[in-house]
Amino acid sequence: MTDEDRDYVLILLQADVQAAIADAGLGKTDQALARLDGLLARHAGTTHALSLGLIHQARARIAFADARPELYLESLREATRWLRPTGTPSLVAVCERLARLGEAAQRGRNLTALTAQFVPEAGPGTQLSRAASA
Repeated sequence: MTDEDRDYVLILLQADVQAAIADAGLGKTDQALARLDGLLARHAGTTHALSLGLIHQARARIAFADARPELYLESLREATRWLRPTGTPSLVAVCERLARLGEAAQRGRNLTALTAQFVPEAGPGTQLSRAASA
């Protein structure tokens, strides 16, 4: 993918956002945030609500997971600013889920407790236990 290819925002934006999420998952949080900040700089002159909102969504989630509350709040505000006014139910729901992350943290719940409901335990004979022993 070349830099000129990135002008086709809706086609290639998700590849860059997913690469940032993968970087963060590998513990390269600064690299992930730099990638997203580069996307924001590239699209700074636009008013494309979907692209800017989705970049900020990823940035907020990564910042939250890395315990960077100021950065999380900044991107939460920006994601909400871009996505909520669209009125699209799925995009409004993105804003609400992002806000709930912060609300849960304020109530003293940690990220592990939030994600545990979505990740099955690695019991005997499960794919997770086989992957861990491989």
